[in-house]
Amino acid sequence: MSKQDSHFIRVFSLVIGTLATVAIVFFIVARYVGAHTQEREVLSETEYIHTPQGNVAPSKAKAGVGRSTAGPAGAPAAGASSGGLSMPNTGKH
Repeated sequence: MSKQDSHFIRVFSLVIGTLATVAIVFFIVARYVGAHTQEREVLSETEYIHTPQGNVAPSKAKAGVGRSTAGPAGAPAAGASSGGLSMPNTGKH
């Protein structure tokens, strides 16, 4: 084997070894950061799940008080055109 061949093999091995080491370091850092980030996300997930429930639940204090059967406030009267597309009554349309 010539001197050039042995030099090429040493440099090539050094480059491949360096790339493998960098990849392993990135993997370890990603696992460390992910573990700490996921821990905080799991703790705040219950707050995230329960927050919308309070926003979309009907308020019992306001439901039906002082309202006629005409519909929600701001809704057009029956038969009146709202100027937009009509919404389907069922999911089959």
